[in-house]
Amino acid sequence: MMLLFAVLIAYFVGSLPMGVIVAKCAKLPDPRTKGSGNIGATNMVRTAGKKWGALTLLLDALKGIVAVIIGMSLAETDGYLIGVVAVLGHCYPVWLRFRGGKGVATALAVIGTTHAGYMVDGWWIIPALTASWIGIFYATRLVSLASLCTFALSAVLNIIFYDQWILPLLLTFLIFMRHRDNISRLIQGTEHGFKSSRTNAASTTQSTDG
Repeated sequence: MMLLFAVLIAYFVGSLPMGVIVAKCAKLPDPRTKGSGNIGATNMVRTAGKKWGALTLLLDALKGIVAVIIGMSLAETDGYLIGVVAVLGHCYPVWLRFRGGKGVATALAVIGTTHAGYMVDGWWIIPALTASWIGIFYATRLVSLASLCTFALSAVLNIIFYDQWILPLLLTFLIFMRHRDNISRLIQGTEHGFKSSRTNAASTTQSTDG
């Protein structure tokens, strides 16, 4: 029963559409109607500026942290299990008719919280994944490619160093599924690089969001 309660809390926390909430509180355009239409931090940067994009990123990450801590405290179960539910909530929020974001910030926070707080010597995976994302992004200016490569690396590291298979792979699979349109454009060579200016954002309709 406690596990079910923890799962429900994780979904509820994960499903809070922070991009939409930030936009409404700051009286900004709804991110679903601008740019790529995504509710995540990347589109918020494109449509509202870096400050609001950074706040959205922080709040989306906080969802993963809170969900894992509360969930594991209640049910004493695998942090990844609770974390996957939180990411599912972000990607498929009931409040937005199950049309949510792509889950990258929340999922990375889930990985970081699980490893740093509940695994022996697990802290190192956080800077490793952060360095991976930053390095690939600055080399390519593609948010989607940086996100996909980082989650693929996360799955590999969990398998090799922690002998964890199912849940890390499930989390990575979910991220890849949410980026399937980006993957198609990456293969075709038509994925747009990231530009943070509002002028360029307004004319950009293809999503490179992570």
